Amino acid sequence: MKHTCPHCGEKTISPIKKAFAGNPQSKGTVCPACGKRSTNDIHSAIFHVIVDVLVLIFVVFTYIKIDSTIGLYYMAGALIGAFLITRIGDALFFKLVPAIRIDTK
Repeated sequence: MKHTCPHCGEKTISPIKKAFAGNPQSKGTVCPACGKRSTNDIHSAIFHVIVDVLVLIFVVFTYIKIDSTIGLYYMAGALIGAFLITRIGDALFFKLVPAIRIDTK
């Protein structure tokens, strides 16, 4: 299942490349057909913020309320889970848009 490049309209971007394309101000991923960069849309960035805030709240609560030995595993699991959830969300649910970052050489 390839995703459509917003520049050339061809289905050339794999879900793995799309998962790590980043937010609209990042470098993004390069389309093999046209060579232009594309990123995930702003809804992806909002989703990342919501998930990261929820994980931060969970980590702080775990640090305060749970024994440090087992709490460390909960915190690590929450961070790894947040990383995986946001990448899966990027790969499957959000559309690609042209990158707005301008790099100077």
